[in-house]
Amino acid sequence: MALPIITLPIKKLILSDGKSVNYRPFTVREEKLLLLAKEEGDTEIKYDTVIQIITNCTFGELDVSKLKTIDVERLFVNIRCSSVGSQVTLTFICKQDTGDDKTCGGMLRIPINLENTEYPKLPDNIKTTFMVDDISIILKQPTLGTLSASTNNDKYTDIVFYINKIVQGDEVYESSDVTLDELEAFVDSVPLDMKLDMAKTIDRFPKAQQNVKYECNDCGNSGDYTIRGIESFFM
Repeated sequence: MALPIITLPIKKLILSDGKSVNYRPFTVREEKLLLLAKEEGDTEIKYDTVIQIITNCTFGELDVSKLKTIDVERLFVNIRCSSVGSQVTLTFICKQDTGDDKTCGGMLRIPINLENTEYPKLPDNIKTTFMVDDISIILKQPTLGTLSASTNNDKYTDIVFYINKIVQGDEVYESSDVTLDELEAFVDSVPLDMKLDMAKTIDRFPKAQQNVKYECNDCGNSGDYTIRGIESFFM
């Protein structure tokens, strides 16, 4: 006699582009993947695990590696909430200066409610197009694939992974049509002040965030802490 089939609830989420996505909670299978990735500790494995879990929980209808990270973060947090609840304790290291160029290093265990997570929109005044001579460099919001590639490389500048296209007159060079080596050589020719401005733009791209209060049991320091980005919310 066949075992019964468990029917999981299906929920709906609207992404930043207005697209509606159906998703289900984690199963034991996905929870095991998550725990293994946490134990491994490798950032690339964590990103790959998030992609696999969201792909599973959205019935394979999304190319998760190409979603904006803000949408990946929203999906991941909502799937987590629907699976085991919104209350979670995150662990961080206290970086309070204790003198002599040393930091506390104590473990901060901060309980948070994931339902209070904020998902900022792209700032209206953010600069994503940069001009040098007659050349325009247009940046793009990161995907999880972008983050994985930029985090796990020791050869290329991070900016390389955020270039959407380069335009000169009628010529348009899509980043997908050129090699990373070509992009790296191009970025190396960019004026330093512009490169720094591009890095500031990249840092301003939207990320899931939540402001919380903390108190360190080791050094006694207390204050506000901003949890930001998929890595911080990786449970």
